Amino acid sequence: MTEDRRFKRTDRILRECFAMLLTEKPLHTISVKELTDKADIHRSTFYAHYMDIYHLYHRMEEDLISEIHSIIEKDYHLNLAECYRLLTEYVYEHQSLSRLLFIGENSYSVIHLLTEEFHESCRCYWQRMLGVDCISKELDFTIRYHVQGCFALIRHWCENDFDLSIEAMTAMITNIDNAVTTYVKKRRIIK
Repeated sequence: MTEDRRFKRTDRILRECFAMLLTEKPLHTISVKELTDKADIHRSTFYAHYMDIYHLYHRMEEDLISEIHSIIEKDYHLNLAECYRLLTEYVYEHQSLSRLLFIGENSYSVIHLLTEEFHESCRCYWQRMLGVDCISKELDFTIRYHVQGCFALIRHWCENDFDLSIEAMTAMITNIDNAVTTYVKKRRIIK
């Protein structure tokens, strides 16, 4: 039990120190020695957790995507505002990791994966909301535009050191979502 707690604590410290280093320099320039010095742990302890720096980076990336996926995949009973609130809270509470993955050198792949997942979730949302088995091409394009816009806002928020509150970001995304909903209903791009 104690050993498991120590392992988790060491892993948390490694991740925090790694995220700090990534705000200072590119991934490919960070060495295991530099990280272990910053974390004040022995190199062999690092290797008990990860094979190399890239393994650590990919595990952090996978964890972020997994957490955001779990937020996106919840059933919000046709209330996406709750999804947006949880998403912005998660990003804000994990600022170093969010900066790394939304504006770091591999941010395109992360944003692409999240966009695809959120797009699918939104398509399912609209199908449930409209009571249909499939949606029109125009609605599909509208959803893609909206989803990419949401992640562009989150990326911009990260780039600007989270200069808006969680509530302001949630409200902005929710208001845009409401505008998209109004557009869809007005244009009747349902089928």
